[in-house]
Order: sequence, then structure tokens, then C-alpha cells
Amino acid sequence: MANQHSVLKYKKIIFCIGDANIGGAEKQLVRLAQEIHKTNTFEVIIWFLNSGGPLIKQVEESEIKYKIFELRILKPWKLLNLIFEFRTTNPEIINTYLVKNIFIISIIKPFLNSQAKFIGSIRGINFKKSLRLLLVI
Repeated sequence: MANQHSVLKYKKIIFCIGDANIGGAEKQLVRLAQEIHKTNTFEVIIWFLNSGGPLIKQVEESEIKYKIFELRILKPWKLLNLIFEFRTTNPEIINTYLVKNIFIISIIKPFLNSQAKFIGSIRGINFKKSLRLLLVI
């Protein structure tokens, strides 16, 4: 009888955030990714949509896959590259942090050809009324 773990297909979870600078949401994302990675139940990938930063060292030490997209200035070909990467990676879960990144992923989600579950993670409760409306849509 085959080993149960040898036939187990890991689900992919992609965490998306702007950069790897030391901030509350960034540290929370890296810590959550590390803990999920330790369980050996998901293939964990972190995508930094804008740039790297000091938290990259922790990600590398945890042996978590990551990619930096350099989307600071939104250009159509950069969004197409992001869509291509999503389609190629084909994650089951997309967990995006912070309003700007949630907005970017929400725009391209219809083009992903994926049944991935989308989670938008926001820290704090001090949002302007217009941002709260955006999050509901």
C-alpha cells in the first residue's frame, strides 16, 4: 500500500501584499505563511506586488517560495504578467493584504480562469467611509 503522504496533493495558497518592509500587515502575513508552511498541508507562496524589503530574509530562512512583481506603477503588461502567473500557478486560495492590493487582485480575478477562493485581509478598523464601501463591493 502506498504511503498516504506520497499521494497527497498539496493545495496552493498565495499570499499577496505590496512589499516586504517591516509593517504590521507585512509581519502578520509572513508569520501566518510561516505557520501554515510548517503544517506541510499547503504549498505556500508569497507574492510581493511592489517590491522586496527586510522581511525577505525571514521568508528565505523559512524556505517559502516568493516572487516580486514591481507593480509600483500599474502598466497593462505588468497586469498581464500577473494574470499569467496566477493562471500558471493555479492556487486554490488567494489571500491578499491591504486595500490597494485587494483592489488590484479584485480587478484581475475575473481573468484568472480559476475557482480560487479569494480572501481580503485588512488590519485595523479606522477606515474612511469610501474605503468601507469599496470593500463591500
